[in-house]
Amino acid sequence: MFQFDSNLIQVELGNKAMQVFATKDTRGILDKLVGQAPPGWADDLIRDTNWLKDKLEQEGIKLPTVLFVPSPELPPNMFRITLGVAVDNFDAYKDNYLAALEGKVRAYQIPSLTKESVGGLLNESIGYMLQKRFQEAMEVSMQVYYLGSLVEYSTARVASLLNMAGICLLNGKCEEAYTAARQAQLLVEKGGFYDPYLKFCAHKMIANVAALNKSYKDSAELFYQAYQDIEPSGEERYIIDALYNKASVLMEMNSYKECTNVLDKIVSYIKNSDEYDKEILLKLYEMRAFIGDFTAEELQAGLDDLKRDYDELSRSFLLKAQDMVLTIVSKCGSCLITAFAGAVMGGVNVSLNNVNGSNIIGVGVKVS
Repeated sequence: MFQFDSNLIQVELGNKAMQVFATKDTRGILDKLVGQAPPGWADDLIRDTNWLKDKLEQEGIKLPTVLFVPSPELPPNMFRITLGVAVDNFDAYKDNYLAALEGKVRAYQIPSLTKESVGGLLNESIGYMLQKRFQEAMEVSMQVYYLGSLVEYSTARVASLLNMAGICLLNGKCEEAYTAARQAQLLVEKGGFYDPYLKFCAHKMIANVAALNKSYKDSAELFYQAYQDIEPSGEERYIIDALYNKASVLMEMNSYKECTNVLDKIVSYIKNSDEYDKEILLKLYEMRAFIGDFTAEELQAGLDDLKRDYDELSRSFLLKAQDMVLTIVSKCGSCLITAFAGAVMGGVNVSLNNVNGSNIIGVGVKVS
């Protein structure tokens, strides 16, 4: 099974693939009698991989340490190579392991590997995102993630993961989106990672995936973490966006009291802001008062009307998202939430897309 926050290159093996790659036991009878240890099941793989590592190093190509993992959940004959986050499956009886690994490593190499060259690739992937050329964006983002780790460029790695997670959501691939978002979360939560925008984006992304998977409690906590990430910056749009998404999830959980508290916090930001028109503030006051004036049982009885009014308020906030180059809107039950699909370093953010492939809001495009 794939190991999060582990080796950059991982090789998983099904049961029969493990047997194919098992080192032959060539010990003689005397060796066995005196207790010489038998060869390990991955000894041949380790030896061959080290040979490939030496070979590539002579050409200036770095091959990171490879992790070999037994994976009984794979089809028996299969072995899987994960390079960064790029995954390919092979048949142990038909495919050559060394050739497969070497081909993947060479395909990701670029001449004169530096942070600057990785940053150039990241800008290229962002350009594809802005053009909505998502296949090209995905391919370059995977390369950025892998090469960024070789030059210890953590911000580029996180940005590329967020791009990938957003593209996966766009294609309805929640499991793959979770893999990328979880990797991003683990990176931004390491000591020494200071970019508040990327922390905000990473926590928003995985909160969005959690909401789509109906893990509402986790989602609400992660949206609040995104708020805490960005609050010191004073960036009102992002602060309110995170809080409003949390309120949306709380609505879906029927946690009305906590939702009221979050709406109060949003009101405190908006009433002193020049960025939001009075219509949004009025709708927000009405919704907050409506939730605050009724018991949970009464609200449950009028749930359809409540969700419809809340959805209307949501759309008012989402129109503000036109200022964020691309915004992706997803459905959390009957409520709308947003999450970023990608981000460039330095606080310049690229936003995300709908799980169903619709409602991608670009500049000047309204939510219908």
